[in-house]
Amino acid sequence: MIYTKYSLYDYILILSFLISISHTISQNITIGCYYGPNRFPHIYLYAVEECNLAKCIPGYNVSLKLIPRSTEQGPNILYAAKTYSNYVTYVGPHISQLASGIAALLGYVNRPMMGSTETSPILSDKVQYPTYLRVCPPDQLQGYSLAAFVKQFSFTHVNVIYTSDIYGEALSNIVSKTIQPVVISMSRSFSRDSTSDLLSLLLDEVIASGTKINIVAAALNETISNSLIKTITKKNAYDGYVWIFTDGLVSASTTEYGQSPKGIIGTLPGYNESRYNNWMDKYNNRDNSRRYPEFGPYLNSTGGWDPYIYDSMWAVLYGIKSTVLNGESVYDGKALLARTKKIKFEGLTGTVYFDEMGDRSGSLIQYLNYNGVSWVKKGYWIDTQGVVISDSIVWPGGRNNPPLARNIESNSSSKSTNSHLVLILAIIFSVVFVVTLVISIFLWRKKQWKMVKIAPTGKVCLVFTDIEDGDTLWEGFQDQMKEVVVLHEKMIRRIIEQYKGYEVKTIGESFMVSFNNCVNAIGFCNEVQMSALHINWPPSILENPSCAEQHDQENNLIYRGPRIRVGVHYGEMDAQINDRLGTIDYFGRHVNIAARVSGLAKGGQIIVTEDVKLELDKDISASYLVRRLGSCDLRGIGDYELYDVVHQGLQGRPFHSIETYRYNQQKDVNILEKIRKVKPGYSLCWGCSRLLKCSNCTDRDTEYDDTSSQHSRGSRESGNTKYLQHEKISVINSLDIQDRDA
Repeated sequence: MIYTKYSLYDYILILSFLISISHTISQNITIGCYYGPNRFPHIYLYAVEECNLAKCIPGYNVSLKLIPRSTEQGPNILYAAKTYSNYVTYVGPHISQLASGIAALLGYVNRPMMGSTETSPILSDKVQYPTYLRVCPPDQLQGYSLAAFVKQFSFTHVNVIYTSDIYGEALSNIVSKTIQPVVISMSRSFSRDSTSDLLSLLLDEVIASGTKINIVAAALNETISNSLIKTITKKNAYDGYVWIFTDGLVSASTTEYGQSPKGIIGTLPGYNESRYNNWMDKYNNRDNSRRYPEFGPYLNSTGGWDPYIYDSMWAVLYGIKSTVLNGESVYDGKALLARTKKIKFEGLTGTVYFDEMGDRSGSLIQYLNYNGVSWVKKGYWIDTQGVVISDSIVWPGGRNNPPLARNIESNSSSKSTNSHLVLILAIIFSVVFVVTLVISIFLWRKKQWKMVKIAPTGKVCLVFTDIEDGDTLWEGFQDQMKEVVVLHEKMIRRIIEQYKGYEVKTIGESFMVSFNNCVNAIGFCNEVQMSALHINWPPSILENPSCAEQHDQENNLIYRGPRIRVGVHYGEMDAQINDRLGTIDYFGRHVNIAARVSGLAKGGQIIVTEDVKLELDKDISASYLVRRLGSCDLRGIGDYELYDVVHQGLQGRPFHSIETYRYNQQKDVNILEKIRKVKPGYSLCWGCSRLLKCSNCTDRDTEYDDTSSQHSRGSRESGNTKYLQHEKISVINSLDIQDRDA
């Protein structure tokens, strides 16, 4: 027998070889990353590098696929539809409007998506975006912080200026609802691409209003934000005025102001400064220009949104780690989403964890003050604590005290001759004001707590209503939709009172309403459908195919105006009192069921669960029909027997069986098979981001025969009512989708 003698060097080589083999057998997982021009991908990459070096996820190596985002919805959604099975999750794209389309598609295929700077309130809707999470605080909180800041300094009047987009309109709406009793002197919208001449006209209106306090809710690029600042200075609307900018302006103007005037106030989501500064020193001291040469001037971290980008990637990585450690597949979208929702860690932005809607919990909004060179933190706002001002604010013109809301300078001669009269009037006014304020607060609180007392508890019938294709109507008819919302809300609230319901809350055009019993709830639902036929809707809205009049075969009017869809469920609700607002809200499984059912309803349809149907069977005086739809698998809940309730006067409305919805509930086929199984020709509607044949598709594209459709929407051009068509995109049948299902 021959023995081979190995040296110590030979053993070291063998050991090195075995270690290299162990590294090569690690599995690779990829995360899709949508990003804008040169913004933020290096922060994502840095977090992934840290994770891999620390072997954070046992047995796995993480890589990042950088996906340059398009400025249009279609290409972004198309890419996700083709490649979703390649990536365990997605991050980006840093713009709420683009994120909504991608998130809607990923919700259908159970792929999680993590946001970092997308703050729009619509992304909190878990019916439309069930797999979307985000680390940044939603715009609702920023709106509350703006109103609280104005009240903190006792300003009595304010102007609200906002961009005519989802971001600006949402913030303006929140501020308007929460800023009372402060008077809004002027509320004006402007385009994100306004010229200097249009901005000049806007500033003329501000000056003419006589009000000096101005909130600007806008997301602008550097060019337009600097043009706005120059116009403010040129119009002498600086000294003696107060300008409060939201994060969309602060982010665009962190370093570009140069010689801009001091004293501007800004709001921005906050972060842990000491922790971030330590991290920033470590990050900026690396040779980033060699590591990421393609990202040019954006390599160094300067604050702003960078901490949220970093924490959002670590939220994804911790979610993947938790899934692996629990023995589940990272390609199981439901498992990954559930594990990510439960993570909790200390990040650069504080403690990171999520509420039941997938929004960040425990967020704060910081108040910044521009000193002519940079933004300086002066305080913050937290929902549970209110406004905290930690340092003195320098107001425009170098003033140490805030100006009055409407009168900056006083007439000294008038003061000297009428000082006693002014003092007496001031005392009288102050006493009257304080008494009135105390009485108003008392009556308001009394009304709120009275509402709490009448709110149903225990077994509750919960109703969700929504306007079908509301987002599409807003795109085409912004001015008319403002009138539609007023008419719609007035009608809903009148009927709530008529049927003794309790308005829980509103989200956009959606209402959440509770009732003591199912009979009153269905009476409310039927009355909503009947009343909507006779509302004086704007004529241009009625010309839209999705809102036009329709008659049945017997010429009975069955549709007119925006289509309202309704979902109803009956069960034991978990009720909770909001001490700050004095209202009741509901939580738990039964709320999710009601929301899921509402999401299945078509415009003009009322869908109820079997629990509701059993209660309705006791109503011997019913003036409606109850029709069985079938059993449906509600996402994340299980199978439920569903029914369709129709008022006798609306029996001509089409009957939708549950098979209409079943294609997106099947789990054993991929997305392509789901589409083909229902009916050839079904496609992805880029307008409403739904995987179905759109009911508004009125034209055919001969280039794709009869398997492609174009979705109509209203035009904003000159207020006319012609209909634009979405870009021609091939249907799902032509997509090269892989056969791995979520």
